[in-house]
Amino acid sequence: MAGRVAGLLPQLRAAIGIAGSLLLCLWLVTVIDWGRFLAAATRLSPPAILLAALLVAVHQLAAGLRWHCLIRSWSRGCLRAHVATFLVSNFFSLFTPGGLGSDAYRVYAVGRAGVDRWLLAGVVLRERLVGLLGFLALFAIGSLWWTRGRAAGEAADFVAWAGAAMRLSLFATALGTAAVLLSPLLRSHLPRLLGPRLPRLGTLAEHAAFPSLGELLSVLALTALMLASWWLAALLLGRDLELAVGPGYLAALLALTEISRFLPISVQGVGVREAVFMTGVELAGASGEKGVLLVVVLYVLNMFMQLALWGVGMAMREQPR
Repeated sequence: MAGRVAGLLPQLRAAIGIAGSLLLCLWLVTVIDWGRFLAAATRLSPPAILLAALLVAVHQLAAGLRWHCLIRSWSRGCLRAHVATFLVSNFFSLFTPGGLGSDAYRVYAVGRAGVDRWLLAGVVLRERLVGLLGFLALFAIGSLWWTRGRAAGEAADFVAWAGAAMRLSLFATALGTAAVLLSPLLRSHLPRLLGPRLPRLGTLAEHAAFPSLGELLSVLALTALMLASWWLAALLLGRDLELAVGPGYLAALLALTEISRFLPISVQGVGVREAVFMTGVELAGASGEKGVLLVVVLYVLNMFMQLALWGVGMAMREQPR
């Protein structure tokens, strides 16, 4: 009985995701003023779209370099091989929940070379945790920037909720940063605690920690570059659309949108990210239609860049001799 229930869980999650995305998309269709949406679309200029696409490419290439920094101590592959593996893996994140297909492909591809897959799972977990920490930091910094320069006439209850969220994110960011900075020191103790009873889990926990301060700083710097390029792409599109939100508020909203994509109520965040972004923009007194258009264009650019760089990754892969 338990086995049958466990076997049904993936189908249940998929059904919930499909239903959630459909319902949210139907809601968006009914609330969007399509005249305003199409009028906003005419404001977008080809140079702005092209520059935003280049910034999205920087975002993805920085993610590939971050993967190289994380895996180079354990894999015999070179920079080119690691970046190629990452770019190819991005294709699988297009249609798998939470982008887990990308993680699974990298564990499989590098594991074929003889690297322990529990070790690789620990490295992927480390990457995910740093990514989450980056979004928390972006939300905290953006919220702080916005609250320091907000207009006096904005709704007091909204400002109060935003302030509480900012304080919570600042605390979580500080806690996460401390954990990351201490991870090289904790690394040797984790296997001792888990090893005797759960050796494989001990391997995963050990490699979820950073082996050295140098790697930690490199990964944090590349994560900052990823976030900055993503924010600049959105800021550029927002300026072209004349979206009336400040750069700090936009940064916080982008981080919140990215985190909301991992809620198990949609397929790849479809519907959720648009609903979150539209609601956030309207709370700031700006046009929800422009907000939806911005996030749709940004993620379409991201999807096309993933496909283009997948082709680059396939061309970069070393052919077997």
